[in-house]
Amino acid sequence: MLITIFALQACTSITYTGDTGAFPADETPESSTETVTNGASGTSGSATGGAGGTTGSSGSTSGTSGTSGTSGSTGTTGGSGPAGDYTMAGPMGATVTTGAFDVNGCTLEYLRYQPSSPVTDGVAVVVHGYSRTAENFTGWGAHLASWGIPVLLPSVCHSSGLDTNQDQNGTDVAALLAELGLGPVLYIGHSAGGMAVLQAALEDSEAAAVLGLDPVETYGGTDHAQTAAALRVPAYGIFGEENWACNSSNSGLSPYQSARDGARLRVTEADHCDFEDPTDGTCTAWCEGSNDWFDDDDIAGTIQGFTTALALWQLADDSEAAAWWDAAGPVWRGYMDSGAITSL
Repeated sequence: MLITIFALQACTSITYTGDTGAFPADETPESSTETVTNGASGTSGSATGGAGGTTGSSGSTSGTSGTSGTSGSTGTTGGSGPAGDYTMAGPMGATVTTGAFDVNGCTLEYLRYQPSSPVTDGVAVVVHGYSRTAENFTGWGAHLASWGIPVLLPSVCHSSGLDTNQDQNGTDVAALLAELGLGPVLYIGHSAGGMAVLQAALEDSEAAAVLGLDPVETYGGTDHAQTAAALRVPAYGIFGEENWACNSSNSGLSPYQSARDGARLRVTEADHCDFEDPTDGTCTAWCEGSNDWFDDDDIAGTIQGFTTALALWQLADDSEAAAWWDAAGPVWRGYMDSGAITSL
Protein backbone atom coordinates (compact mmCIF):
# COMPACT_ATOMS: atom_id res chain seq x y z
CA MET A 1 0.00 0.00 0.00
CA LEU A 2 1.27 3.44 -0.87
CA ILE A 3 0.65 5.89 1.96
CA THR A 4 0.52 9.57 1.15
CA ILE A 5 1.38 12.23 3.72
CA PHE A 6 1.84 15.69 2.31
CA ALA A 7 1.97 19.41 2.89
CA LEU A 8 2.24 22.22 0.38
CA GLN A 9 5.02 24.60 1.32
CA ALA A 10 4.52 28.31 1.05
CA CYS A 11 5.06 29.37 -2.53
CA THR A 12 5.91 32.92 -3.48
CA SER A 13 6.14 34.30 -6.96
CA ILE A 14 6.64 37.58 -8.76
CA THR A 15 5.37 38.02 -12.28
CA TYR A 16 7.32 40.19 -14.69
CA THR A 17 6.22 40.51 -18.26
CA GLY A 18 8.90 42.81 -19.63
CA ASP A 19 10.83 42.10 -22.81
CA THR A 20 14.36 42.01 -21.48
CA GLY A 21 14.17 38.82 -19.43
CA ALA A 22 15.56 40.70 -16.42
CA PHE A 23 13.75 41.60 -13.23
CA PRO A 24 13.51 45.21 -12.09
CA ALA A 25 15.94 45.77 -9.24
CA ASP A 26 13.16 46.17 -6.68
CA GLU A 27 11.30 43.01 -7.73
CA THR A 28 13.99 40.31 -7.65
CA PRO A 29 12.95 37.47 -5.29
CA GLU A 30 15.31 37.21 -2.33
CA SER A 31 14.41 33.67 -1.40
CA SER A 32 15.56 31.92 -4.55
CA THR A 33 17.86 31.99 -7.52
CA GLU A 34 16.34 32.40 -10.94
CA THR A 35 17.51 32.34 -14.52
CA VAL A 36 15.37 33.90 -17.20
CA THR A 37 16.08 33.77 -20.91
CA ASN A 38 13.64 35.10 -23.45
CA GLY A 39 13.20 33.47 -26.83
CA ALA A 40 15.13 34.96 -29.68
CA SER A 41 13.27 36.35 -32.64
CA GLY A 42 12.02 33.63 -34.92
CA THR A 43 12.13 32.92 -38.60
CA SER A 44 9.18 32.83 -40.93
CA GLY A 45 7.40 29.54 -41.55
CA SER A 46 4.23 28.19 -43.06
CA ALA A 47 1.55 25.77 -41.99
CA THR A 48 0.10 23.18 -44.30
CA GLY A 49 -2.76 24.76 -46.19
CA GLY A 50 -2.14 28.17 -44.57
CA ALA A 51 -0.11 31.30 -44.96
CA GLY A 52 3.33 31.77 -43.54
CA GLY A 53 3.75 33.18 -40.06
CA THR A 54 6.41 34.45 -37.72
CA THR A 55 7.60 32.13 -35.07
CA GLY A 56 9.35 33.15 -31.86
CA SER A 57 11.30 30.42 -30.18
CA SER A 58 10.28 29.89 -26.59
CA GLY A 59 12.60 31.00 -23.84
CA SER A 60 13.55 28.70 -21.03
CA THR A 61 13.04 29.63 -17.43
CA SER A 62 14.07 27.86 -14.31
CA GLY A 63 14.41 28.55 -10.64
CA THR A 64 15.83 26.74 -7.67
CA SER A 65 14.15 26.72 -4.32
CA GLY A 66 15.67 28.32 -1.27
CA THR A 67 16.84 26.10 1.55
CA SER A 68 13.85 27.13 3.62
CA GLY A 69 11.55 25.52 1.07
CA THR A 70 9.88 28.81 0.17
CA SER A 71 10.43 29.20 -3.51
CA GLY A 72 9.70 31.45 -6.40
CA SER A 73 10.97 32.40 -9.77
CA THR A 74 9.34 34.03 -12.72
CA GLY A 75 10.06 34.77 -16.31
CA THR A 76 8.37 35.16 -19.63
CA THR A 77 8.30 32.89 -22.61
CA GLY A 78 6.76 33.72 -25.91
CA GLY A 79 6.41 33.04 -29.57
CA SER A 80 4.00 33.16 -32.44
CA GLY A 81 3.24 30.85 -35.31
CA PRO A 82 0.55 29.84 -37.76
CA ALA A 83 -2.63 28.43 -36.26
CA GLY A 84 -2.72 24.66 -36.26
CA ASP A 85 0.99 24.00 -36.83
CA TYR A 86 1.74 22.61 -33.40
CA THR A 87 5.30 21.75 -34.35
CA MET A 88 6.03 25.47 -33.97
CA ALA A 89 5.71 27.81 -31.00
CA GLY A 90 2.22 29.17 -30.48
CA PRO A 91 1.13 32.80 -30.18
CA MET A 92 1.15 33.19 -26.38
CA GLY A 93 3.66 34.13 -23.75
CA ALA A 94 3.69 32.63 -20.27
CA THR A 95 4.84 33.36 -16.75
CA VAL A 96 6.77 30.74 -14.83
CA THR A 97 6.81 30.20 -11.08
CA THR A 98 8.38 27.57 -8.84
CA GLY A 99 6.98 25.75 -5.88
CA ALA A 100 7.74 22.96 -3.44
CA PHE A 101 5.54 20.24 -1.96
CA ASP A 102 6.37 18.02 1.01
CA VAL A 103 5.12 14.51 0.38
CA ASN A 104 6.07 11.21 2.04
CA GLY A 105 9.23 12.61 3.56
CA CYS A 106 10.64 14.34 0.50
CA THR A 107 10.29 17.72 -1.14
CA LEU A 108 8.75 17.64 -4.59
CA GLU A 109 9.90 20.78 -6.41
CA TYR A 110 8.08 21.95 -9.51
CA LEU A 111 7.92 24.58 -12.24
CA ARG A 112 4.53 25.98 -13.22
CA TYR A 113 3.90 27.63 -16.60
CA GLN A 114 0.85 29.86 -16.88
CA PRO A 115 -0.07 31.07 -20.40
CA SER A 116 -1.07 34.68 -20.91
CA SER A 117 -4.43 33.54 -22.30
CA PRO A 118 -5.18 29.94 -21.24
CA VAL A 119 -7.45 27.96 -23.54
CA THR A 120 -8.34 25.46 -20.79
CA ASP A 121 -8.86 25.27 -17.03
CA GLY A 122 -6.89 22.02 -17.14
CA VAL A 123 -3.17 21.36 -16.98
CA ALA A 124 -0.56 19.19 -18.67
CA VAL A 125 1.82 17.55 -16.20
CA VAL A 126 5.15 16.35 -17.62
CA VAL A 127 7.04 13.80 -15.51
CA HIS A 128 10.70 13.18 -16.30
CA GLY A 129 12.49 9.85 -16.43
CA TYR A 130 15.17 8.07 -14.41
CA SER A 131 17.91 10.34 -13.01
CA ARG A 132 16.50 13.39 -14.79
CA THR A 133 14.73 16.53 -13.49
CA ALA A 134 12.17 19.10 -14.56
CA GLU A 135 15.05 21.10 -16.06
CA ASN A 136 15.16 18.58 -18.92
CA PHE A 137 11.63 19.60 -19.92
CA THR A 138 11.57 23.38 -19.67
CA GLY A 139 11.35 23.55 -23.45
CA TRP A 140 8.20 21.45 -23.20
CA GLY A 141 6.75 23.83 -20.63
CA ALA A 142 7.38 26.84 -22.86
CA HIS A 143 6.07 25.13 -26.01
CA LEU A 144 2.82 23.84 -24.54
CA ALA A 145 2.17 27.11 -22.72
CA SER A 146 2.65 29.01 -25.98
CA TRP A 147 -0.48 27.22 -27.21
CA GLY A 148 -2.45 28.25 -24.12
CA ILE A 149 -1.95 25.07 -22.08
CA PRO A 150 -0.98 25.48 -18.40
CA VAL A 151 1.94 23.18 -17.57
CA LEU A 152 3.36 21.67 -14.38
CA LEU A 153 6.88 20.17 -14.37
CA PRO A 154 7.67 18.27 -11.15
CA SER A 155 11.09 16.91 -10.21
CA VAL A 156 10.01 13.61 -8.66
CA CYS A 157 11.68 12.26 -5.56
CA HIS A 158 12.11 8.55 -6.31
CA SER A 159 14.05 8.40 -9.56
CA SER A 160 17.68 7.69 -8.74
CA GLY A 161 19.94 4.69 -8.45
CA LEU A 162 19.50 4.65 -4.68
CA ASP A 163 15.77 5.28 -4.67
CA THR A 164 13.63 4.21 -7.62
CA ASN A 165 9.88 3.82 -7.21
CA GLN A 166 7.76 4.99 -10.13
CA ASP A 167 4.48 4.01 -8.48
CA GLN A 168 5.31 6.21 -5.51
CA ASN A 169 6.27 9.00 -7.91
CA GLY A 170 2.84 8.65 -9.49
CA THR A 171 1.14 8.76 -6.11
CA ASP A 172 3.17 11.84 -5.13
CA VAL A 173 2.34 13.71 -8.34
CA ALA A 174 -1.38 12.88 -8.04
CA ALA A 175 -1.29 14.21 -4.48
CA LEU A 176 0.37 17.42 -5.69
CA LEU A 177 -2.35 17.95 -8.30
CA ALA A 178 -5.06 17.34 -5.72
CA GLU A 179 -3.49 19.83 -3.32
CA LEU A 180 -3.16 22.50 -6.01
CA GLY A 181 -6.72 21.84 -7.15
CA LEU A 182 -5.74 21.56 -10.80
CA GLY A 183 -7.76 19.62 -13.30
CA PRO A 184 -8.64 18.14 -15.67
CA VAL A 185 -5.14 16.72 -16.11
CA LEU A 186 -3.23 15.32 -19.07
CA TYR A 187 -0.47 13.20 -17.56
CA ILE A 188 2.63 13.06 -19.77
CA GLY A 189 5.62 10.92 -18.80
CA HIS A 190 8.98 10.33 -20.44
CA SER A 191 10.94 7.09 -20.05
CA ALA A 192 10.30 5.61 -16.58
CA GLY A 193 8.08 8.61 -15.96
CA GLY A 194 5.72 6.99 -18.45
CA MET A 195 5.00 4.37 -15.78
CA ALA A 196 4.63 6.96 -13.01
CA VAL A 197 1.90 8.78 -14.94
CA LEU A 198 -0.08 5.56 -15.39
CA GLN A 199 -0.21 5.26 -11.62
CA ALA A 200 -1.02 8.96 -11.18
CA ALA A 201 -3.91 8.76 -13.64
CA LEU A 202 -5.22 5.65 -11.91
CA GLU A 203 -5.45 7.55 -8.62
CA ASP A 204 -6.58 10.96 -9.91
CA SER A 205 -10.30 11.41 -10.57
CA GLU A 206 -9.41 14.56 -12.55
CA ALA A 207 -7.24 12.66 -15.04
CA ALA A 208 -8.32 13.25 -18.64
CA ALA A 209 -5.76 11.12 -20.49
CA VAL A 210 -2.21 9.77 -20.36
CA LEU A 211 0.62 10.18 -22.86
CA GLY A 212 3.84 8.19 -22.70
CA LEU A 213 6.89 9.69 -24.40
CA ASP A 214 9.13 6.73 -25.24
CA PRO A 215 7.97 5.12 -21.98
CA VAL A 216 10.09 2.45 -20.31
CA GLU A 217 8.73 -0.32 -18.10
CA THR A 218 10.40 -0.65 -14.70
CA TYR A 219 11.11 -4.22 -13.73
CA GLY A 220 11.00 -5.97 -10.39
CA GLY A 221 7.82 -4.25 -9.24
CA THR A 222 4.37 -3.46 -10.54
CA ASP A 223 3.20 -4.93 -13.84
CA HIS A 224 2.13 -1.66 -15.42
CA ALA A 225 0.14 -3.47 -18.09
CA GLN A 226 -2.36 -4.15 -15.31
CA THR A 227 -2.25 -0.51 -14.25
CA ALA A 228 -2.95 0.64 -17.81
CA ALA A 229 -5.76 -1.87 -18.24
CA ALA A 230 -7.44 -0.51 -15.10
CA LEU A 231 -7.46 3.10 -16.34
CA ARG A 232 -10.80 4.78 -16.98
CA VAL A 233 -9.10 7.25 -19.37
CA PRO A 234 -7.29 6.68 -22.69
CA ALA A 235 -3.53 6.16 -22.82
CA TYR A 236 -1.56 7.33 -25.86
CA GLY A 237 2.07 6.65 -26.70
CA ILE A 238 4.76 8.25 -28.86
CA PHE A 239 7.74 5.93 -29.19
CA GLY A 240 11.28 6.14 -30.47
CA GLU A 241 13.30 3.50 -32.24
CA GLU A 242 14.04 0.35 -30.26
CA ASN A 243 17.23 0.61 -28.22
CA TRP A 244 18.15 -1.95 -25.60
CA ALA A 245 20.30 0.40 -23.53
CA CYS A 246 17.95 3.40 -23.46
CA ASN A 247 14.32 2.32 -23.80
CA SER A 248 14.74 -1.38 -23.06
CA SER A 249 13.71 -2.21 -26.62
CA ASN A 250 10.41 -0.33 -26.29
CA SER A 251 9.52 -2.12 -23.08
CA GLY A 252 6.85 0.50 -22.38
CA LEU A 253 4.86 -0.49 -25.45
CA SER A 254 3.16 -3.47 -23.82
CA PRO A 255 1.68 -1.49 -20.90
CA TYR A 256 0.32 1.19 -23.25
CA GLN A 257 -1.14 -1.43 -25.57
CA SER A 258 -3.02 -2.81 -22.56
CA ALA A 259 -5.05 0.37 -22.10
CA ARG A 260 -8.67 0.05 -23.16
CA ASP A 261 -8.52 3.16 -25.30
CA GLY A 262 -5.83 5.24 -27.00
CA ALA A 263 -3.39 5.13 -29.90
CA ARG A 264 0.33 4.71 -30.43
CA LEU A 265 2.88 5.78 -33.00
CA ARG A 266 6.64 5.56 -33.55
CA VAL A 267 8.62 8.58 -34.74
CA THR A 268 11.16 7.44 -37.32
CA GLU A 269 14.80 7.78 -36.18
CA ALA A 270 13.75 9.24 -32.82
CA ASP A 271 16.15 8.34 -30.03
CA HIS A 272 15.44 8.50 -26.31
CA CYS A 273 16.99 11.97 -25.95
CA ASP A 274 14.79 13.49 -28.68
CA PHE A 275 11.90 13.44 -26.23
CA GLU A 276 13.67 15.78 -23.80
CA ASP A 277 13.92 19.54 -24.28
CA PRO A 278 16.60 20.38 -23.49
CA THR A 279 18.56 17.16 -23.38
CA ASP A 280 22.21 16.97 -22.36
CA GLY A 281 25.41 14.97 -22.73
CA THR A 282 24.39 12.50 -20.03
CA CYS A 283 21.63 11.28 -22.34
CA THR A 284 23.27 11.70 -25.72
CA ALA A 285 26.47 9.91 -24.66
CA TRP A 286 24.45 6.69 -24.33
CA CYS A 287 21.30 7.15 -26.35
CA GLU A 288 21.91 9.40 -29.36
CA GLY A 289 20.84 7.68 -32.55
CA SER A 290 21.66 8.12 -36.22
CA ASN A 291 19.82 10.44 -38.60
CA ASP A 292 19.78 9.22 -42.18
CA TRP A 293 16.44 10.68 -43.22
CA PHE A 294 15.28 13.20 -40.61
CA ASP A 295 17.28 15.69 -38.57
CA ASP A 296 16.77 16.28 -34.86
CA ASP A 297 14.67 19.40 -35.42
CA ASP A 298 12.28 17.48 -37.68
CA ILE A 299 12.00 14.69 -35.14
CA ALA A 300 11.48 17.05 -32.20
CA GLY A 301 8.84 18.94 -34.19
CA THR A 302 6.93 15.74 -34.91
CA ILE A 303 6.99 14.73 -31.24
CA GLN A 304 5.95 18.16 -30.00
CA GLY A 305 3.32 18.54 -32.71
CA PHE A 306 1.47 15.35 -31.81
CA THR A 307 1.86 16.03 -28.09
CA THR A 308 0.51 19.58 -28.34
CA ALA A 309 -2.39 18.39 -30.49
CA LEU A 310 -3.28 15.75 -27.90
CA ALA A 311 -3.17 18.30 -25.08
CA LEU A 312 -5.45 20.73 -26.94
CA TRP A 313 -7.81 17.91 -27.84
CA GLN A 314 -8.04 16.35 -24.39
CA LEU A 315 -7.98 19.55 -22.33
CA ALA A 316 -9.69 22.08 -24.61
CA ASP A 317 -11.85 19.85 -26.84
CA ASP A 318 -10.16 21.36 -29.91
CA SER A 319 -11.46 19.54 -32.98
CA GLU A 320 -8.63 20.76 -35.22
CA ALA A 321 -6.12 19.33 -32.76
CA ALA A 322 -8.08 16.08 -32.43
CA ALA A 323 -7.70 15.54 -36.18
CA TRP A 324 -3.96 14.97 -35.69
CA TRP A 325 -4.76 11.73 -33.84
CA ASP A 326 -7.20 10.40 -36.44
CA ALA A 327 -5.23 7.56 -38.01
CA ALA A 328 -7.39 7.78 -41.12
CA GLY A 329 -7.16 11.57 -41.33
CA PRO A 330 -4.91 13.75 -43.51
CA VAL A 331 -2.41 14.77 -40.82
CA TRP A 332 -1.63 11.24 -39.60
CA ARG A 333 -1.66 9.90 -43.16
CA GLY A 334 0.60 12.72 -44.34
CA TYR A 335 3.19 11.90 -41.70
CA MET A 336 2.87 8.20 -42.52
CA ASP A 337 3.32 8.78 -46.25
CA SER A 338 6.43 10.87 -45.63
CA GLY A 339 7.90 8.07 -43.51
CA ALA A 340 8.07 10.29 -40.41
CA ILE A 341 5.85 8.01 -38.29
CA THR A 342 4.48 4.48 -38.21
CA SER A 343 1.40 3.26 -36.37
CA LEU A 344 1.92 0.80 -33.53
